[in-house]
Amino acid sequence: MNIDHVFKGHLRQSEELFDDGMCDGPQLEVGKQYLMYTTRFPGGAIAVRGCTRSRPVDDAEEDLEFLKQYTSGTVT
Repeated sequence: MNIDHVFKGHLRQSEELFDDGMCDGPQLEVGKQYLMYTTRFPGGAIAVRGCTRSRPVDDAEEDLEFLKQYTSGTVT
């Protein structure tokens, strides 16, 4: 996955994700953009799913607005 923006933590410009099948998550499609809520496991792997609010960017307007406020320090 290519990374456009990181709201919290540190990632490279590109990260490899894995699908462990745990919980639902967005069905990723090449060329689409997603807001991903995920974490790096101790071994370095990053799960694509995991009972989170991950979703296509087109469906993430409320989340993105909150995250912009969060990173600017203006969360109300």
